[in-house]
Amino acid sequence: MYHYIRELIESKYPKIKALNTTEFIYQIEYISKNYQFLTLEDVRSAIKGDKCFENGVVLTFDDGYADHYNNVFPILNKLGIQGWFFPPVNAVTTDAILDVNKIHFILASIPEGEDLINLLLETTNHLHKNKDLESYLLNFWKDFNFYDAYDRKEVTFFKHVLQNYLDEDLRIEIVDYLFSRFVDEDIKTFSSNLYMNIDQLIEMNDSGMVIGGHGAKHIWLGKSSENEQIDEITKTRKFLEKINDDEDFVMCYPYGSYNDFTLHECNKQGFDLGLTTIDGVFDPCTGYPLTIERKDTNCFPKTKQI
Repeated sequence: MYHYIRELIESKYPKIKALNTTEFIYQIEYISKNYQFLTLEDVRSAIKGDKCFENGVVLTFDDGYADHYNNVFPILNKLGIQGWFFPPVNAVTTDAILDVNKIHFILASIPEGEDLINLLLETTNHLHKNKDLESYLLNFWKDFNFYDAYDRKEVTFFKHVLQNYLDEDLRIEIVDYLFSRFVDEDIKTFSSNLYMNIDQLIEMNDSGMVIGGHGAKHIWLGKSSENEQIDEITKTRKFLEKINDDEDFVMCYPYGSYNDFTLHECNKQGFDLGLTTIDGVFDPCTGYPLTIERKDTNCFPKTKQI
């Protein structure tokens, strides 16, 4: 599972959590020596029981970043490796920046040593001066025990508050305020530089890459109403139909969030494979194809081990 892949030393945002391109190249070399790269056809054949693969691996890339077209696609295309790419519809078709990415770049732009909890409290107080909201956040922080292997607790809390904990309108207001304060870039220009466009996705698809679904707005499907989920999955399906003429598609759940209705609706709309963020290895003989586990890039060597 990959996200940002870029040379951080050359980036305007060197604190963004990314894999350096040179590390990605090393990792591909390492994986090629120890695993067998599979295609979508291989995976479907294994699930049907028609084929068996030893140490099979698929490379997946979430969120539709321009990094994937500029830095990843040329490498995979040259080596004849199929990658699976999952762009959210709105990231490709609008000039907007997804809230998830605004939060990433806010965190990458905040000065070192900034107290994130206090920043949230100050911001909500500045926007609304609501003591109940302040108490609400403090109590949430007091009881917060969500563990993330790749973020410290304060960062995980900051993300959860702004991704799904507060009401949507309030979350958007806070995120937009913080983005304007710390990032302060033109939204349209920033968006066009951050995400791939439809022509690039079609080119990648025509070159043998897999383009799958990642929702429209990149929301937590498992925490959304059934109507919201139907809308998200329907828009995703219609978007993918513009890129290729496949009958079945692959869904990658934003944030890894899904519930029983998500699985039902994805199956109904022709998604035969679904990727989660659950840490694990998928067994095609016993695993459920709509809840495929993945390993994070950090689980594999990125530089030569001494």
